[in-house]
Amino acid sequence: MIDGSSIQQHARLGKCTLCNELVLNDDSRFGNRYATIISQKWFCGDCLVDIKPIVDEANEGQEKVDEIHFKFAESLTVDPETGRLRKG
Repeated sequence: MIDGSSIQQHARLGKCTLCNELVLNDDSRFGNRYATIISQKWFCGDCLVDIKPIVDEANEGQEKVDEIHFKFAESLTVDPETGRLRKG
């Protein structure tokens, strides 16, 4: 996981933000091998795999919103009574 001789094998690096499992400098476990830091927080590989479908779904939704915005950006307004988008 971390190369170099300054950190011992199996040394504790932190805890996963989602599941609270220890993140160790040990490539034998999947969660440790693919653990990463995002916004100064540890996430183990197991949790990253678990949230992948959620992230993919959110990304698809954002792509659809971006596509609609690109096509109709200047012609869409929000109806104040219903909160729905309308042309005009």
